[in-house]
Amino acid sequence: AGHILGATDRWRNESSRIRRWIADNCWCEAKQSYVWYPGTEDLDASVLLHAIGGFDRGHRMSSTIDAVRSELGAGPLVYRYSG
Repeated sequence: AGHILGATDRWRNESSRIRRWIADNCWCEAKQSYVWYPGTEDLDASVLLHAIGGFDRGHRMSSTIDAVRSELGAGPLVYRYSG
């Protein structure tokens, strides 16, 4: 349970390709945050799930968490979308 069938190397390569695509297409310099989708500056709190999963444990994710808290935070709660 919890395993994806197939060649491990293939899944590692696909994971790397996805990470690069997101880094190249879903980062907003103006907000210093990963954004909802390419071409927008809107935030989506679901990106926080990627921090838990280990997608990015560096400066970009830390900055994204700060941006989500700032823009979508309401006390202890967080709205899902901006706009």
